Amino acid sequence: MISSDTKRRHILHAIRNLKALGKKSIPRRHASTKYDVHFEGGKYPPKYLISYAHKFVDGKMWDTNIFGGGPEANNFLKTRKFRVFDRRTGKEVGYEPVDENEEKAFPEGRVLYRRHKARERNSKIAKLAKNRRLRKTGDLACDVCGFSFSKAFGEIGVGFIEAHHTVPVSQLVGQRKTKITEIALVCSNCHRMLDRRRPWLSIKKLRTLKLRS
Repeated sequence: MISSDTKRRHILHAIRNLKALGKKSIPRRHASTKYDVHFEGGKYPPKYLISYAHKFVDGKMWDTNIFGGGPEANNFLKTRKFRVFDRRTGKEVGYEPVDENEEKAFPEGRVLYRRHKARERNSKIAKLAKNRRLRKTGDLACDVCGFSFSKAFGEIGVGFIEAHHTVPVSQLVGQRKTKITEIALVCSNCHRMLDRRRPWLSIKKLRTLKLRS
């Protein structure tokens, strides 16, 4: 997934630098094949532009393999007010649906995704966190949006909530045990959104985004 820290100003810095360096500034392997970002008479490959722009976030250019092209890159640029065009038709593209495959979309890669999910589904600490919440409040409400499956769906939703590890599995060293304070209880919608950014969104940050909507 693409870092939410990359703002419009970083993309603009990238465009200015690439423009100053000339046509040879974009490696052939990163040249546009399907889409172009059009800006002030210039055309730029979406994925490479995003990767290059990350240099102005933390000094490092991103590997283009860690996020998707097409809809993912195009939507990201469009949310930052850039225009993206289909090279085949010459028409400007609108927002498009992104891949729902969780393994493919997981920021840390497929192997770590599987480890992450295994921890969330099998972890005893997650069950302890849910039991503690039930004893304390009598319900399992989402830590982000407050949604309650039992209140929304009745009996079928009683006791149901998803556990989210707030510390990415890639940051866990050796056999380090997860602390109960590192487990967030979230609804399915918020859980998917928490996993869709790199670095991961925090509960507080996603709650802020929810309040803005």
